[in-house]
Amino acid sequence: MRATLAAMLALALTSVPAWGTWFSGTWEGELTLVPSLEFSSFLTLSYAWGGLELRSASELHPVGFIWQEFGLVGAWQGIGLQADLLFGPSTVDYLYGQLILTARVAGLEVELYTAQLSDAVLGGPAKGSAIRVAGNVGGIGFVNVLELGARIEDEEFPGITIYHSATGLSRHYVTNPMVAGAGSTGDKLTLTGLSLCCVEDVKAVFYLAKTGFSYFKVELSGIDFEISPVLTFDIEVVFQVQTKSLVLTPRVNLGKQGCIDLYAAVVTGMAPGELSGLEVYGLGFGCELGAMSLKGLAVLDTGKYAITTEEYGSVIEAVSEAVEQGHEYYPDYWELISIMVEGPACCGEIYSFLANAYFEEGPGKLFGWGMTYLKLVVPLSSKVKLAGEIKVTATGLEKLALGFSLNW
Repeated sequence: MRATLAAMLALALTSVPAWGTWFSGTWEGELTLVPSLEFSSFLTLSYAWGGLELRSASELHPVGFIWQEFGLVGAWQGIGLQADLLFGPSTVDYLYGQLILTARVAGLEVELYTAQLSDAVLGGPAKGSAIRVAGNVGGIGFVNVLELGARIEDEEFPGITIYHSATGLSRHYVTNPMVAGAGSTGDKLTLTGLSLCCVEDVKAVFYLAKTGFSYFKVELSGIDFEISPVLTFDIEVVFQVQTKSLVLTPRVNLGKQGCIDLYAAVVTGMAPGELSGLEVYGLGFGCELGAMSLKGLAVLDTGKYAITTEEYGSVIEAVSEAVEQGHEYYPDYWELISIMVEGPACCGEIYSFLANAYFEEGPGKLFGWGMTYLKLVVPLSSKVKLAGEIKVTATGLEKLALGFSLNW
């Protein structure tokens, strides 16, 4: 079973002629000196020919060669093409393959998704396909997905994420092969732009499983009832074979007052539909002073919210959402003061310097300081950049690393 899709994708990925119009790549590496001597590397190679681009991505970490990914994207004879192959070199395993074909037929968008998951990955072996047809009739948009053993990513379904157990690193794809075997496993019809009495832009979703009717859902978003533009409601009604449910979700948007942001949420009570109050769970500010940017964040409800790491934007995010999305965050720090300086450097490039100071609760430290993060990026040319990264906590130097980025 592994060989079928893998061979087809390999043929697609290697069918590009030997000489093309251009070849490019990016090599990023980091040498960590503290707490231990480690080297990690991420190499991306791209080769373009005509309307196609062949890509190779290799990721190495101290524990070994983590990922080897091949991809092909572009268009040929009016047909869009995306192909992905993922291997685990450290265990010499083929892990996942995905092929997506898109075309426009009689004013409709027609897409074919097919994927295969090997038995080396949790949930495998599995393979399946899905056909997506989208269009618009009389101002009403529709999307129909026929599931033939696979589901594709949308607002309700997250696709598939493959994790490397030793490092926690992951790769994400839109096609999730759910079962082994062929045949129809479901059909999902989504209608948008519907009108219901005085409500515009109603969304309706009808899902038919292999065993028969599964659910019918109606969604109304951003209803303000003319109470206040600050407070809106999302309404969701779901009909299933033996049950019906109604969910009313209140949302609040206090907006931005000058350079100050308030992060707030509606507090619901124990009784259905009860609104017991308004919680301000975070505070932020930001301003520009010439080449310098100042930013501050304060989390007032550390039980449910946190500040994400620099890699994920240094924003206030619900812990549950961060876990669901795979975002890293700082669980111990409730406040951030950040300074970013950018300016012109060599060869028309931009240098950057980032200094983040984090604060935690508890006595014994100056102003509650917990950690300082520093990062400097300096371009040596239009193709080469060097970087330095330092992380210091109350216990001492936690991280010292040097990095580079080379592109051609």
